[in-house]
Amino acid sequence: MKQKQFFVLFGLIVIIAMVVRSIFLSTVPAGFYWDEVAILLDSKIVAETGSDMHQGAWFQVLYPSYGDYKLPVYIWLTSLGVKFISAADWIVRLPNVLAGLGTIVVAGLLARDLLVLKDQSKKRLIQLISMTVVAFLPWSIQFSRSGFEGHLGQFLFGLSIWFGLKTKQAWWWSLVSAVVGGLAVYSYFSVRFVWPIVFVAVQLLLINWGKESRWLKQATLNIVLPLAIFTSLLWPMFNSPLYQPSNQLRLSTDSVLNQHDYPLQANIYRQQAGNTLIDRALFHRHWLMGRELVINASDFLDIRFLFLTGDPNLRHGTNQFGLFLVTMSPFFVGGVIWLWKKHRSLLGFLMLWWFVSIIPAAVPEETPHALRSLNALLPLSLLVSFGLFSGWEWYQNWRPHKIIKQTAVVVVLSLMILNFSAFLADYFIVYPQQSSEFWQADYRQQAEQIWQDALDNPDQEIYPENKDDRFYLWLLLYGPLSSEQIQALEKPNYRPKRIKNIVLEL
Repeated sequence: MKQKQFFVLFGLIVIIAMVVRSIFLSTVPAGFYWDEVAILLDSKIVAETGSDMHQGAWFQVLYPSYGDYKLPVYIWLTSLGVKFISAADWIVRLPNVLAGLGTIVVAGLLARDLLVLKDQSKKRLIQLISMTVVAFLPWSIQFSRSGFEGHLGQFLFGLSIWFGLKTKQAWWWSLVSAVVGGLAVYSYFSVRFVWPIVFVAVQLLLINWGKESRWLKQATLNIVLPLAIFTSLLWPMFNSPLYQPSNQLRLSTDSVLNQHDYPLQANIYRQQAGNTLIDRALFHRHWLMGRELVINASDFLDIRFLFLTGDPNLRHGTNQFGLFLVTMSPFFVGGVIWLWKKHRSLLGFLMLWWFVSIIPAAVPEETPHALRSLNALLPLSLLVSFGLFSGWEWYQNWRPHKIIKQTAVVVVLSLMILNFSAFLADYFIVYPQQSSEFWQADYRQQAEQIWQDALDNPDQEIYPENKDDRFYLWLLLYGPLSSEQIQALEKPNYRPKRIKNIVLEL
């Protein structure tokens, strides 16, 4: 593959991906979920006043929002969009459209640099293959078209790991990796658990284990120093007065941490087993909790989740297609087998990245979960990409009749195009109607009608029929109040009980 051909195909992939991720952005998905509305509300007020809806400074590490304590990076980017591009609702999804395109590029760069190839033509090929896999990935398309912070977080995470790979050129790239990794954490909480492990694994792949003084110096500059910088970047978050309440909120949700009375279970099992020393060790509460975590984690390995139906939550997928197209499944298996034969250290690294990404997502009770496991998007995509690349290598050496060889290519490409076309048809035609309730599609209309009633009857108290305790976000976003008036509202526990003559029963 010549360089000119590479750049033409590179541009074509990006253009097609951009169209798929941006067309009908304001109407598909059919509505704006409360997280998107909350982000858009804070972003508009920040763009207009420099402060959030609670009069907190725009440069803060945790936004109280509606009491769920959002991280700041996505709100900052949306605020820039509101200020300089447009005030339309779709602007809240624009950061993820760009993150989706960025993820495509990063996937290609990671594949090119992780797979050690001397042939420049092959390096360009694996880069384009990886970009194509992510460009046509249902998982990526789904979250590129919505305002979930986790998608931005996984892009920054992947970008930081690529910067980490560049330390083989200059050690200071590891510091850049740490800074971008910190930004990723300020986009999505779970990155703080995953990034250090994946980053260290990358650096261990790159270290020259020859002379002792050499590898000790590399370990200090490429691992210890970046980890220190990464930790220091998180200190403002740990030191925030909102950090403990945010942790308490997350720990209060149903999860493996609180779904069972593990000490009681442990005592029951010990008594039934005979309560010997071995029994007391085997039935320790931590082992019981670990067993539940493993069970939850196994849900993310389910072939139905990965290739057939995906996440049952219709905000996270169509439930008709998996995270990956089913036609990608043979190449996923092929990628694992090929790496096992030729690049075991790389296979181990990608598997580690995948499994480490699953662990935080497996703690909550709701599993499998396409949003919480987004940190695994890139390593899984790379496994598929390496499978396609190995298939191309095998095809190059295959020597059947010319017609058979050409027919095989046509059949494989036709199946993949048909599979992707079926996904697009379902996503843009069927999915908006099926998922409208999951996206609160009628909340804006309800809010506008309530405001009409409130303005027509200023002396009468209006009680909304909608009892969703976050419905007030739509009333604030789509009402006549200015940013300053919204900031001036009394908000006990971050939520107003009354907006003019509209009474909220929270």
